[in-house]
Amino acid sequence: MVREADVLVGYDTYPHIDEYERSVESVDLLAKILDGKLKPTKALSQPPMLPALQAQFTGRHPMTKLLDEAHKMEQLPGFEAVTVAAGFPWSDIKEASMSFIVVTNNDQKQADALAQELSDLAWSIRRDFLVKPMPVRDALKRVKAAKEGPIVLADIGDNPGGGTPCDSTFVIKAVLEEGLTGGVFGVIWDLVAAAKAARAGPGNEIEVNLGGHTDRLHGKPIRVKAHVKSVSDGQWLVKGPMGTGSLTEMDLTAVLNVAGNDLIVTPFASSPSTLSYIEARE
Repeated sequence: MVREADVLVGYDTYPHIDEYERSVESVDLLAKILDGKLKPTKALSQPPMLPALQAQFTGRHPMTKLLDEAHKMEQLPGFEAVTVAAGFPWSDIKEASMSFIVVTNNDQKQADALAQELSDLAWSIRRDFLVKPMPVRDALKRVKAAKEGPIVLADIGDNPGGGTPCDSTFVIKAVLEEGLTGGVFGVIWDLVAAAKAARAGPGNEIEVNLGGHTDRLHGKPIRVKAHVKSVSDGQWLVKGPMGTGSLTEMDLTAVLNVAGNDLIVTPFASSPSTLSYIEARE
């Protein structure tokens, strides 16, 4: 990919909230190429690392250390773009890895040197990328003891952006068994439940086997009694900061209230990556 492209520009942020800035940067680089002011030379270096997503957040160490170094490099004469790509750990390809891409202006030696420098830096702090996830029940006990919110429980293992079905029932089952009420919300892919809610209509009660329909890896369906809060076509504009202005289309979508908790049930698997989901459920 690096060899065939003229220039590659990756996000500086995870979550990806700098789409506009990176688009402007890409267009500026293209203009310099077309004007004959830039002859891009590229280098790729990959340390043998594949960090967990929890460690990839760019608002804290260790990612901030790598990004700070990359931004310093971009200020050096002849250096055009530096990308720090932490790598997607669930990619089903052998090349999946943390990657560093350096683009210089007709200076392959410098590009190679700085890409390797970043790779060596990442390897030197590799232990800082280790994570120890909190078990669901322990997390829910902390939620119950919390004095204020909001609190986010991110089921990153059932992320449809990584190919999973988005119908895991492990977290919602634990939420119900722990007796948490009054504000928990989540997204579950379940076209049968969405259709049943639509037939019943807002304000009515339904009983459904929710989620867990795809395989044995994401929990079993749970039988719930639910109040249908709303039914919609599942279309709304994202207000950001990630994907600002884009149109989300989830098709026939219902909001079910189960024991005081709101569940967005949709026939289209979708990652709740923006607070617009909360507004959309009202």
